[in-house]
Formats: sequence, structure tokens, C-alpha cells
Amino acid sequence: MQTLACQKIRQFTKSLQVFSGDTSPIILPMFGDKKSAFILSILLMFAGLSSIPITSRAARLEENNCVPDIAKSLAYLSTTKPFDTEIKVENNFPKQFFRGNVNTRFGLDNHFQGILRLRDPNYMVISGGVHRAKTGQLLIADLNSKASTTSDTLESDNQLISRIDFSDHTHWHAGGLARLGDIVAVPLEKKTGGSRIVFLDFSNPTSPKLIPVEIDREQANAGAIALEKLPNEHFVLAVYTPGELDFYYSKTRILDDGFSDTPNVSLAANESGLVIGGEGVSLVHQCDGKLFYLNFNNAGLLPPLLNGPNRIRAFSIEGMQGMPGDAISLNFEQQYSFDCNGICNFAASGSVFVGEDHKVRIYSTGFFRTHAGSSIPIAEYYEP
Repeated sequence: MQTLACQKIRQFTKSLQVFSGDTSPIILPMFGDKKSAFILSILLMFAGLSSIPITSRAARLEENNCVPDIAKSLAYLSTTKPFDTEIKVENNFPKQFFRGNVNTRFGLDNHFQGILRLRDPNYMVISGGVHRAKTGQLLIADLNSKASTTSDTLESDNQLISRIDFSDHTHWHAGGLARLGDIVAVPLEKKTGGSRIVFLDFSNPTSPKLIPVEIDREQANAGAIALEKLPNEHFVLAVYTPGELDFYYSKTRILDDGFSDTPNVSLAANESGLVIGGEGVSLVHQCDGKLFYLNFNNAGLLPPLLNGPNRIRAFSIEGMQGMPGDAISLNFEQQYSFDCNGICNFAASGSVFVGEDHKVRIYSTGFFRTHAGSSIPIAEYYEP
């Protein structure tokens, strides 16, 4: 703990508060000397998060599974009904958090934003922003799934086990998440414009660690992001904001060395005559090496009040080598419509998960908790 630069300790403690179950919050203050840093390590140990400020690259996986044929998978999934389940939240929220009623301005800036199933398929992470508290949150759930190489579909008894609050009350709008192996990237926006993107190591889902990497976008928002590794072993982060899609390359083959300060490639967000952004975006690579960009959206006029079809638009990416000056293009391939059965909404959240069996699963939440407030609705589409 004492080997970590105090600057990184301050960076971490400025960003996170940790809640677990029904316990009182553990507030992580700012520390500026080694003695205080040692005290912080003791506090984190009792919180079950003793190593958050330090991450071991050797302990984490930094790649996703490939898909044999993404078009075939999406075409099949779009014909299926989702498996509907829920995550029980017990007393992990104040009464009005993530509710769509008059007391929350009908859910404006008070709803779920992103969803990810972790590499360990027994766990899921959901992001959200709470306008009243000016707080971005990550919700960690135990899915109680039967994880194996043949079946890791969801079970019914899922439980929220912990919550991470970002104490940066300026960048409090936590958007659509990205995952690469054990790495989870979180976009945090200011409502007046500007954003930052932070990275966490979820190799141990019950004890996530901060990765000392951050992308500062004080001149641009970051509504949804996607993360992948390129053939040259550099990393690429896609950032969607209305009007633009930006791609950042890592400086080296080591993610901890950070990303370029400005986008390496920027595209207008209406390429090919179709909007290429949405509330959730994903980068998926086929086993033949082809890279695809997917966006999740709802075609309604004003979701969740006026909803339309839930859709995924698939684009192939050409020319992305991970080198400065790449001339890349997005080629529209297909649009797929999904029936959420009244449970989920792609305007709230959506993501792709590829299991060890190389089969595709799609996850989405609704905007809010259930009417009773005791759970989060989840929809899963899966290939048998």
C-alpha cells in the first residue's frame, strides 16, 4: 500500500465511496502522507476492499471471447423472447433512488444507464446516476447462476451484494459501461458538459480495484463506451456522445500506461445514414479477426414514456490497426429488433456478453426499479 504514490491514493479517494449490503457507508477521505495512507489501507481492509488502489496486471485477464458469426447470433436472438428475472435490492437504496415518479421528476437523470455481466458469470454490474444526490453508482450483483462451459443462463434468485458510489459530485452521471476481460470502464459525465472515464479491475468481483488510468474529456461528454484489444495488442476505447464517435488507442500494449490524450480517430455519429450511437455500445470481435461495433437504442419518441422497437445496429469496422493516422470506416451491416416483453428498454441499457462457449448473450434493464421498489428487472437473450 505504501508503495503507491500518494497522488494515486488521492485520485482514488476523491472518486469512490464503498457500500456493502445494509452497512453504513465507508467514506474514503483524501490522504496526503504515508502514515495516513496506511490508515486508509486498514479502513479498506475492514471494508473488504484492501487493495482497491493497487491492481496487479498479472492477476487480471485483458481480453474477451470471440464470436464465430455475430450476424448469425444476432439474427437468432432477435427472434427469441427474453428470459425475465430480477435482482433483489433489499434496503440498498434510499427510497427515491431509481424510481420513476413525481418525486424524482419522473425519473429524469435518476435511472439505470449501463449493464455488464462480468467475466466471472456469477456477477453483474449495473451503472446509474442519481440527480438528487449528484452521485454516480455501480451496483454489484450475485447472479446465483449455474456457471459452466455449457450453461450460464441466469437463475431467479439474484441479489445485490454491494454498491460503489462515486463521490465526484461534478461528474455524477455514470453512463453505458464497457468490459474487456476483468477490466470495467466507467464514463462519468457532468450535466453541463465534460466527462472523465475511469477503469476498475474486477478480477475479484467482490473486491474491485482501481486501475490508475483515466481519460479526461472536459470538452466532451461520454454517454456510452466500448473497449477491445486490437491485433497489435494495443487497446481501443470507443466513446459515443451525441454527434460524434471517438476512438482512443492505448499508448503501449500495457493498459496501465494510459491512452492518448485526444481521440486518435473521430467519426460523425450519422455515418452510413444511420445514427451510430446509443445508450449502450459494444465492440465485438469475430473468431476470424473481424471487428464489429454494435449500438443499442429504442426507436420511441421519448422513452420510457413513448417507446418504440428496441434495436441493435451492427457495423463492421475496417482499417483499425491501432496506429496514429488510421483511416477507419464503419460499414452498416444490419439492424435487429428485439421484443423486451415489457421488462427491459434498450434506451436505458444494453450489452453483449460472450461466454467461454463463444455463444452470445444480451442483457438489458428497465429504466427503474420495479413498482414495489424491491428489485431491478433484467432481461436476458441467450443462444442455446
